[in-house]
Amino acid sequence: MLSRKQIIGLAITRMMMQDKWAEKYDPDNRFGINQYDYNSEKDYLFALQREWKNSIWDSDKVEKYVNVLDYTSFDEYEEDVEKCLERLKEQKAPN
Repeated sequence: MLSRKQIIGLAITRMMMQDKWAEKYDPDNRFGINQYDYNSEKDYLFALQREWKNSIWDSDKVEKYVNVLDYTSFDEYEEDVEKCLERLKEQKAPN
């Protein structure tokens, strides 16, 4: 059986691990996803990726070209979406 000190130590260690996820994927807390609501880094990242997709206005236009699940950084995802939208505009523009 675990002592109270051990339980508290494990809880603190878990929270520190979860804090590292937030520092890694959303250091500015731009998306308001609470890392403590998730049991794994993978689940936390997936929740962030859904939020990233929802935060970009035209993400549905580039969904088949830019997959949010391929990214671990919002800035990289946003940049690639913008590049893709530009390419699509160029293709549609009359020459």
